[in-house]
Parts: sequence; C-alpha cells; structure tokens
Amino acid sequence: MEAAFKPQVNGELDTQNFMKFDEVESPDAARAGSGSSRKMLLTPKDLNFVGYTYKNFDAVKEGLRQSLSESMQDYASKRTTDETGLQMLASSGDPMLP
Repeated sequence: MEAAFKPQVNGELDTQNFMKFDEVESPDAARAGSGSSRKMLLTPKDLNFVGYTYKNFDAVKEGLRQSLSESMQDYASKRTTDETGLQMLASSGDPMLP
C-alpha cells in the first residue's frame, strides 16, 4: 500500500511540512517556573514553607530493615545449601576429599 501523501524533505532539520503556531506561554508554564515569577504567585501561607522539604525517616528505616532482613534470609539459605553440599561430598567416601 502506498502512502496518500509523501512530503518533500530537504534534510533532517527541515520543518516546512509542519504547521506554524504563534508562541504563547500557557498559565501553567509560568506557575511551574522558578525565580521571581514563581515567587509572585505564592500566597502568604506558601511563603512559610519556601525551602521546606519533608522525608518520613521512619518509613525509610522500615524499608531498610525489610531489605536487610530479606538479604540475611537469602544469605542464610544459600549458606545452608552450600554447607549441606559440602557435608554430602565429605560423606561420599571419596579418598581425594580431606
């Protein structure tokens, strides 16, 4: 099947086939900005919290505890499996084993 329209392109940066729009800044873009324009949009209540960040350290600690607990369980089960394998080799009666 052939395309209905094949545009003529004069290079990878050629934009002649795109529609042209006036550059208009949306109100959302101004609010998302930073600097003095953003400060003018802040209410007095917002100004009390400029530069404030929050992190729930209890949640972070809990996540670390769970991660460490899972890692230790994985290590313990792997170590038990390795020791069982060594015990089986040692009891096999192979004269080459110590």
